[in-house]
Amino acid sequence: MRFEPSMKMKIDILPEQEDQLCSKATIIKIMEKGDDKVLSFDIYDGDDLVGFAMFNAWPEDTRDGFFLWNYAIDAKHQNRGLGTKALKELMDYMVANHGAKMFTTTYMWGNEVAKRMYEKVGFVETNVVEEEDFKEVNMECINTIWSNHVQGVMTLYLSRKLRFDDAFFSQYERLFALERGKELKILEVGCGPGALSESLHRWYENARITAIDRDIRFIEFAKAHIDGVEFLEGDATCLPFEDELFDVVISNTVQEHIEPEAFWGEQRRVLKPGGVCLCLSARQGISRPATCMEMTSEEKELWDSIPESENSIGNFGVGKFKLSEEVLPAMMESHGFKDVTTGYAVIDLTPDDPKYSPEFAETIIEEARQERLESIRSAQTEDETLEEKAIRAVNNKCDERLRLYHGGIKQWDTTVSIIMVLRGTK
Repeated sequence: MRFEPSMKMKIDILPEQEDQLCSKATIIKIMEKGDDKVLSFDIYDGDDLVGFAMFNAWPEDTRDGFFLWNYAIDAKHQNRGLGTKALKELMDYMVANHGAKMFTTTYMWGNEVAKRMYEKVGFVETNVVEEEDFKEVNMECINTIWSNHVQGVMTLYLSRKLRFDDAFFSQYERLFALERGKELKILEVGCGPGALSESLHRWYENARITAIDRDIRFIEFAKAHIDGVEFLEGDATCLPFEDELFDVVISNTVQEHIEPEAFWGEQRRVLKPGGVCLCLSARQGISRPATCMEMTSEEKELWDSIPESENSIGNFGVGKFKLSEEVLPAMMESHGFKDVTTGYAVIDLTPDDPKYSPEFAETIIEEARQERLESIRSAQTEDETLEEKAIRAVNNKCDERLRLYHGGIKQWDTTVSIIMVLRGTK
């Protein structure tokens, strides 16, 4: 696909699409204003003009977010799969040439064709706007959905840093069954802010580690804070690597969110013959908070004020493809992996246990603080007073938990994570 700057929409659309886009005359008027925040492109497939797209850049200071204002494929080129293909390549072009970090768009309620196309390239629904004469669905590209709405950067980094601490390496070493001194090429798929890759770099000193994630905020954080790993923005369903490149591919709590054919197929494709695929999947664990860490009335008031539909991570496809303990290894085998084995790492995070240093115990408590604070800040509330009260309450209770710890007043609160580790070879 080729994208050429344009001052007007030259393609023809179907009559039923006319109320879903600006008219040709309106687009010309917009472009004639010379607003440098507005970018329009003719879309070519070879020498054929097949589509048109218009973006509006935001916010004013950084202009790294882009609202897809108008997008259409020429009437005579529709029903050829060009809409999805062109949009994916166009978004990649905007990232590479215009520094795009986020995309948003809308479609009219009931337009299932538009909905399916946007979802295929990574958009998810964020909310629905309903007025007297129309109903519109707002969408956001998934490359920032996770850090915006599911788990913030510090929440995910600190929680994984704890779970992949050196204290637990003996369990992972046995389950991974990798040669520590060998010069391995390792790829982590869905690396988040990079905590697992950071640990892999310590554990396997001679390995060359590459890590990818679709969320640009995670990648930016990892690049700024972690040395010795190559971090790239990339899609687990379309890995940007040639065939048979890596000795090991590894993922942690990624399989649950991705369609199985794409998840397993892409990892097998980039593995060398005889290469190892490691799939880590969180299982049901134990969580027993200290009394002082239970939900406060201020937090409850905040969460009760948010409509359930806007306060559900299910809106973002989280856990959509989660598989049971007996189905997961069978699924791995069905996608061509051999010698499949399973095992479990048990990660016990109990700050009062004397086997942990004061620094590690404090990190456990601070991770809980960060998780709650980022969750509050990502909540879709317009009531700043409720938000401020909830933040203050979280800080107060976490400060109290630290006071109890340092005073030797044991609470024996605990979080026990159970991580299923699947290992298969190509």
